Amino acid sequence: MPSMTKRSRKMLILFLALVILLSFFSSCRIGNAPRACDVLSEMLAAAKGLPVGSFYSSKSEKGASNYLSESLMTALYGTDSFPEVFARAEETAVWLSSGIYACEFAVFLCSNRRDAEEISDLCLGRIDTMRHFINANSERLSLDPSGSENLKNAKVKVVGQYVIMAVWKDADISINAAKELIS
Repeated sequence: MPSMTKRSRKMLILFLALVILLSFFSSCRIGNAPRACDVLSEMLAAAKGLPVGSFYSSKSEKGASNYLSESLMTALYGTDSFPEVFARAEETAVWLSSGIYACEFAVFLCSNRRDAEEISDLCLGRIDTMRHFINANSERLSLDPSGSENLKNAKVKVVGQYVIMAVWKDADISINAAKELIS
């Protein structure tokens, strides 16, 4: 009977060690996850020669000029109504160029991988819409040719629970800066 107690103690110690280890890893991930605004700021710092633009955040105060509203998100990424997946995102930060330069950056911190994949698809749809607009209107509106280059190099990546979008001639540089901060 004493060997049974010894075995039970070992199992209990192993179980407790596993619980402590799992709680350590989960708390580190949640507590140290960079904010979407910080990731976006890092992406913008890596991009050189950007046109004038505006920074929007879902964490800004409602009504503030930099508040990322449902109506703005619907206009950028939606179709007829606000995509519900955006309401589930923990934080969203977007930078939009002023004028028609086809230059945008966005970071979405999602609560799960499935939502991240869905938002990634919406970002790809946004890029596709921008491509169609530029292709159909570049000559008629005398659009800056850099817009076509920005769209040609546009990237959307899912990194863990983050969705990162860069529509810029050097999108890879900004995406890598975001990945470095997230890792």
